[in-house]
Amino acid sequence: RRGWFSSVARLTLTNVEDHRLDYHFLSLRTTVFGKFAHFRAAFRDGRYTITADCGPEAPSAEALQTHDVGAVLQANSDRVPQGAELLLTPADKLSQAEAAFLVENPQAFKGADSFHYRHAPWRSTDGEVVRQRYQDLFDAWQMGSTTGAIGCNPGNDITFQKDWPRLPPGAQPPQRRAAP
Repeated sequence: RRGWFSSVARLTLTNVEDHRLDYHFLSLRTTVFGKFAHFRAAFRDGRYTITADCGPEAPSAEALQTHDVGAVLQANSDRVPQGAELLLTPADKLSQAEAAFLVENPQAFKGADSFHYRHAPWRSTDGEVVRQRYQDLFDAWQMGSTTGAIGCNPGNDITFQKDWPRLPPGAQPPQRRAAP
C-alpha cells in the first residue's frame, strides 16, 4: 500500500524470500517504496536484503533516471548466468527505466524483452511492465518535486498517475487454505 513508512527516511529489511521478491519487486518498488529515491535489493545465500533511503544523504530522484545505459548494458551482460545465452536472446539495448530496474535489482538481467533472475532464470518479468512501472515512478517524482530526495517528509506522499488493479468495493481477497 502507498503511505507505508511515511515517516521513515531509511529502512533495511533482511531475510526476504527470493521467490516472493522476484515476483513482487515491481509492485513493492512503485507503491510501498515509491517515495524512496534510493532502493536496492541485494541477494545472498538465498535471501534478499532490501535497503531504501530518502534521507539527506540519499541520491536525488534524478540520479535514478540518468544512468549510463552503456555501462548498465555491460553489467547486464556480465550478470547472465552461464548457459542462459543459449536459451535467451541477449539484450542489445536498454531504456532509462530498464537501467534503473537493473541498478536497483542487481540479481536481475535482461534477455530479449524480459527480465530474469540469476538465481532462478526461469522466473521472469515482462519488459513492458518494467518500462511502464518505472516510467510511472519517474512521472510521479517529476510531478512531486525535481530536486533532492522525493517525498521523504512525513505526510508528503507521492500520488501515482496509474491506478493498478484493485478488488471491487466490498469484494474480499481469496482466503488461503490451510495445508492438509
